[in-house]
Amino acid sequence: MALGDLAENHLTGLGMEAVLGVLRAAGEATRLRLLALTAESELTVTELTQILGQSQPRVSRHLKLMCEAGLLERFREGAWVFFRLAQTGPSADAAYALVDLLPRNDDVLRGDAARLESIKRARAGAAACSGSGSRTPTSRSTPSNCPAAATTSPSTRTVSAWPSRCTIAR
Repeated sequence: MALGDLAENHLTGLGMEAVLGVLRAAGEATRLRLLALTAESELTVTELTQILGQSQPRVSRHLKLMCEAGLLERFREGAWVFFRLAQTGPSADAAYALVDLLPRNDDVLRGDAARLESIKRARAGAAACSGSGSRTPTSRSTPSNCPAAATTSPSTRTVSAWPSRCTIAR
C-alpha cells in the first residue's frame, strides 16, 4: 500500500483534526509496534510489556493515546483487559492501512512477532492446563507439572516473517 492509497481510501471520511489525531497517535516507533502486535492478537498490557520490553506505565500511556484516537479498542474479558486493533469507527480503516504500510522485513517487528508467538504458546499451555477454552493471559502461572507448559528452547523456535497480517474479519 502506498501513502496515496492510505489518504485516498482510508482517511477521506475524517476531518483534518481527526487525520492529525490518527497520525499523531501512530507517529512513534513503539505505537507502530503496538499497532502491528494488536493486528495479530488481542493482548493484555502485561503481555505487551513483555513483548516490547518496556515499562507498564509507558505502554499504558501509548495504549491510552491510541484508544483515544480510535486506532485501538480496549475490552474486558472477565478480570482481564485486552487491546486489539479497532474494528469499527472512522479511524479503524486507517489503523489497518497503517499496519499494511509497516515493512515486513523489519528486524524489530520480526523480534516482536517471535515474542508474540512465545506468548501465544504460553497462553495456550496455560489454558490447556486450566481446562478452560478461554484465553488465559500469560501473567497467570501455569502449573509446572503440566505437560502443555513445556516450551521450546530459544534455539529451536522458528520465526515467521510476519504471521498473518490483518486477518481479522471486519
